[in-house]
Amino acid sequence: MNNQKKFILIFGVLMIMGLLIWLLSGNSEEVQGNKGVQPYVSSSWNKEYLDADKDPKGLYLFNKLLRAHIDTSLELRFLMDHDELMPVVEDDAEKATYVFVGNEFGLLNEEVDSILARVNEGSTLFLAYHVIGENIIDELFYDYDLVFDYDEEINVFMNRKKHQMINLYQNDTVAKNWFAFSMITEPYEDYTWKGHSSFMELFNLIEIEVGEGSVFLCSTPEVFQNYQVQRKDGYAYTKSVIDLLPDSNPIYFLELGRLSDDYGTEDIDELLDGEGKRDDSYLRIIFENRTLLKAFLFGILGLLIFLIFRSKRIRPVVPYLEPKKNTTSAFTETITSIYFSKRNPYGMLNVQRRNFYAVVQKHFFIDLNRREDERALVSLSEKSNISLEEIKVLIGILETKEAFDVSDDTVVKVHKLKQDFYKRAGIIAEHVLEREQKKEVVIYRRLWLPATFILVGLAGIIFGFYLLVGAHGVGIALWPVGGLILFLGVRQLQKPLMIINRNEIVSTPSFGLTRSYKMDELLAIDLDEKNASLLFKDEKRLIINLNDMGRFEKAKFKRALLRMKNEELW
Repeated sequence: MNNQKKFILIFGVLMIMGLLIWLLSGNSEEVQGNKGVQPYVSSSWNKEYLDADKDPKGLYLFNKLLRAHIDTSLELRFLMDHDELMPVVEDDAEKATYVFVGNEFGLLNEEVDSILARVNEGSTLFLAYHVIGENIIDELFYDYDLVFDYDEEINVFMNRKKHQMINLYQNDTVAKNWFAFSMITEPYEDYTWKGHSSFMELFNLIEIEVGEGSVFLCSTPEVFQNYQVQRKDGYAYTKSVIDLLPDSNPIYFLELGRLSDDYGTEDIDELLDGEGKRDDSYLRIIFENRTLLKAFLFGILGLLIFLIFRSKRIRPVVPYLEPKKNTTSAFTETITSIYFSKRNPYGMLNVQRRNFYAVVQKHFFIDLNRREDERALVSLSEKSNISLEEIKVLIGILETKEAFDVSDDTVVKVHKLKQDFYKRAGIIAEHVLEREQKKEVVIYRRLWLPATFILVGLAGIIFGFYLLVGAHGVGIALWPVGGLILFLGVRQLQKPLMIINRNEIVSTPSFGLTRSYKMDELLAIDLDEKNASLLFKDEKRLIINLNDMGRFEKAKFKRALLRMKNEELW
């Protein structure tokens, strides 16, 4: 390619770019002024929880239902920052409803305290989320946890009615994590809570009474998206949830607390009108500024010149393929936490049945859910090399309809039968079982105690140097004291509180020697809010202070004891 052709190519590209910029940066007011133009409705499935978005995963219909729920004279407003929120919450004469629906939510401590103070006086707070700030949870609960069910759809029960919720992506059902509340202790102070809707026998919508007001927490915000509300079940469920909110209060959307969504800077009131074409271009800011536009064009021109003159062949980079993440352990811990929090053997049996049927369909291509006769069981027996009678025994227990006949022993028996089936059918290899048996659970202590020891020890050593510089002999005594405290802090930081495996429990107390306890000698476990007492043979007893663990470490400790000694259920 000679120089003349290169310059012609560059000039042609610049002309095309200029035409595209002119078309994309047209006057939006003229478009909105034309009432004959239909509003632009996107079919994008990637943007989620945008309040005025009409895309499948937006919240346009949910907001419209909220608007219809309250009187037209009441205000419905989006609070975008701290300066808009504080005048609203400081108005003691007005009761309000604060709403958030999205993926992640968080506020400053001052904002949380102000909103909860208004709730205590009669306002309402409604939060639908997947992840929420710890400062909000700490104000409401002593202990709190979420679990999930990985499926394409769930049946949500509310007011004794079943509502089928499905997860769609580009009009296809796709499996996802549906979160529910599992480990919930009684809230602080005089707060009480109750559940309004549930699935898998776990609540996904709870109400906490705070003073004269209420706090609603929903762990499934996806049920309020546009494509859900357009369905009959989704609309009925959303309407039932909105009816729980007072209709005599103004509604304020806490958009300032949205943490991770790709939330634009569009004018909310303009978007709610739904008229005209909305400019969603990522280059909108550049197009609106002439200086930035010129710099952008010169940058593209320089890139084109670089690509044209650097035309030699370059060896392509081989992409790195990350190994697939093994989620088996996480799934096991989740199922264990569900059982430990609910103590419902029949619910655990249902989870075991679904898990077993999914494994059979994956490895043997046999759908046991839709069988009409014994041909499917005979085929499974032939493929797995396991007798038909053994399979019938396992299926008979899994499909037990009488919930009162299911006990802890039934769950343990099914677990052993399933493991034996997987092992004999070749689904689980021997080395996998051996590796699972050698797995250890490490429980760490809270960081505040070792961090305090380290800071005090360093401060003692430094202060000892300071006294020696001032010719004070007592400074030399602070060195060994500070060094000992520093050693204890480093020791607590390096060594975990305990290590639990299938054979033993290794405990490292804050003060004292490391001790080992045999798991097969464990006789009883006594758990309360502050301590865990483990009784072993020969009257050996291990007292564990739960305050030395964080909230997640406590839950992991309880699950580990249940999983590592699966012969019994506490």
